[in-house]
Amino acid sequence: MATVKKGTYTRPVPDDAKIIEKKGKKFARFRHKDKTVDAPLTADGTKCRLETAEYYVRYKDAAGKWQREKAYTDYEASASLALKIETRIARRAEGLADPFEQHSRRPILEHVDDFERHLDAKGNTWKHVLDKGQKVRRIVEACKFETIADLAPGPVEAFLATERRRKMAAQTSNHYLRAAKQFSRWLVRDRRKADDTLAHLSMVTVATDRRHERRAITLEEIGLLLAAADAGPIVEGVTGPERAMFYTLALWTGYRRAELASVTPRSFDLAGDPQTVTVEAAYSKRRRKDTIPLHAEVARRVQTYIDQYELGPEDPLFDLKTTGGYWRKTSKMMADDLAAARKAWLEKAKDPAERAKREASDFLTYQNEAGLFADTHALRHTFVSGLGRAGVHPKTAQTLARHSDINLTMNTYTHLGLADMVSAIASLPTPPKMDEKGDQKQAQELRATGTDNATPDTPAVIPLPQPCQGFGTSMHCSAQSHTPTVGKRGEGRGAEETPQSVKRKRLGTPMHAKSQVPPAGFEPATTGLGNRCSIP
Repeated sequence: MATVKKGTYTRPVPDDAKIIEKKGKKFARFRHKDKTVDAPLTADGTKCRLETAEYYVRYKDAAGKWQREKAYTDYEASASLALKIETRIARRAEGLADPFEQHSRRPILEHVDDFERHLDAKGNTWKHVLDKGQKVRRIVEACKFETIADLAPGPVEAFLATERRRKMAAQTSNHYLRAAKQFSRWLVRDRRKADDTLAHLSMVTVATDRRHERRAITLEEIGLLLAAADAGPIVEGVTGPERAMFYTLALWTGYRRAELASVTPRSFDLAGDPQTVTVEAAYSKRRRKDTIPLHAEVARRVQTYIDQYELGPEDPLFDLKTTGGYWRKTSKMMADDLAAARKAWLEKAKDPAERAKREASDFLTYQNEAGLFADTHALRHTFVSGLGRAGVHPKTAQTLARHSDINLTMNTYTHLGLADMVSAIASLPTPPKMDEKGDQKQAQELRATGTDNATPDTPAVIPLPQPCQGFGTSMHCSAQSHTPTVGKRGEGRGAEETPQSVKRKRLGTPMHAKSQVPPAGFEPATTGLGNRCSIP
């Protein structure tokens, strides 16, 4: 039976130690690693005995001899190692070969090399392969893992916790953990290891530790930004009109920087119906061929841009890489163009009071008062938020954003403010007017809606709000055009029956229960309602 316990070592008794006696034995009491310890003295009294930080596994090998193997500082990880040692000895005693033994003897960094080759063979970009490999290597080296048998959750968790205390962002910590967990899963799938030792490790919460949150840009900011860029000087080797076209396509397609860098005139179908732009799978983040419909005005501007610069079918629309192959700093372009737009906006103030008010706002700033950034990727956030403001169905918005998870579309990329909530509340039906007897008034108004003959069994037909045109024409919905009307709540019960008489005569009967279910199509369905509805 293997045992797990900490080892001991001796050291000279510190000069400031206090010698005490407990149960007839002498101890040296002193500060050690920021805590007070009582270390037993050796027989000669000149040294004291301390425990090691690591646990050790003591076991009998197949020949019956006692052996000791260094484990980890984490007890659970050390106990897991002891179990593996016992299993290995038992299999050898039965004459069974360990199928993973040859892999467990190889240096772990050789397995990392094989892991990178595996990622490359799957068709990942070189940047993705390099990023994953570097993260795994840093964890392996920091935790001093020598073989894959050393790969344990305790040291990995401790390393990431230490790095977060050294100002590593929670999101970055999660990226490192994802890489390590992916490597651990691959070891099991490739039959190099029996179990996934990092499976139970979980990510840390990033909501309270976001270092670079983006914001959606308003329609007014977009107009001023495009104007400033179009008339601006060369920034990062990119002309003003080229930057304006780059921002426009990013805002109305949601494409990322690398995807837009791959776009050529051949990527567009400007003569079709609908007009579209396509990014090939090799350049798409999700490694799929993506086609997005174009807004008519955007398609017109693209055609003008192609004709103006006389671009050939295979010429890139945007020169976003240097001759050395490095990305140009598109966020610097955004920062410069926003600064130029804000300067022009401030100069247009009518009087000193208005200018002071404008200077106090965060309109057209690269980072607003809430700490949110308007960098290049914020253009994609603006695209998705525009879909939300236009009343686009969440599933359609997810498809256009090309997200695999609708929660990412709704919770991360859709930025809706107080004005949007005001419009949503204003779009709700107006409460019916009641007289002092509880009867509804304004029958003439109800007849005008076409629902005065609605009954509980015949739902009132509610005109659905027309979707807005999106941020291509207006970034917000009109509350007036979104106000539906409803039928009379008491219609169809009989002229002599009021709500009070229905309650009195039918209380506790099936008819009473039926009367409590509201007509479908008015109130949103909640738990307990007899009907269900979905918002298109």
